[in-house]
Amino acid sequence: MQVQRMKFYPLISQDVDVGRNIGAKLQARDKQKQIKKIATKLKKAEERRSLAVAQNKKMLAEVQRMRAKLAEAESCTPLAMAGSSTRTGKLGVMWTTIN
Repeated sequence: MQVQRMKFYPLISQDVDVGRNIGAKLQARDKQKQIKKIATKLKKAEERRSLAVAQNKKMLAEVQRMRAKLAEAESCTPLAMAGSSTRTGKLGVMWTTIN
């Protein structure tokens, strides 16, 4: 019986690097993607929050403007009543008694 000789070839490949941990590299890449996604969502949330704050300030200014307009209109009412009575010569006064 004759023993067959086996040839051994050294493994030479440019695709395989023994010193590299591919699983850890993929895990790190996934972690970076998750961090980037979270940062993007936080940025969008901050933009929405700042828009809401700006809208709130705008509405408060509008309320203040309308209150000023109301106060101006209320101050003109007695003047208008007085002007009307002097033009017509009649002043209508209603008397009420509270029991």
